[in-house]
Amino acid sequence: MHSVHTLSRVFKSPFARQTWTDSIYIVAKLPLSFFGFVFVVVSLALGFVLAVTFVGLPLLAASGVASRALGSVHCRLAGALLDDR
Repeated sequence: MHSVHTLSRVFKSPFARQTWTDSIYIVAKLPLSFFGFVFVVVSLALGFVLAVTFVGLPLLAASGVASRALGSVHCRLAGALLDDR
């Protein structure tokens, strides 16, 4: 009886709502993650290079604040699309 229940779950899962919301989450998060990675790497590298001037330290601080804001976008997206299991 257990194997019949397992087979029914396997065949029903591609059509479940949770499967589609997880897929939408992955598709939405991919470009957001790529942009976030590029932004953090470039802003930190530029901030460290310019740290000897007066521009570098505020740039590092601003990139930290912007990175936290981008992280909160990721958290809100996860909260909106993923179930808490």
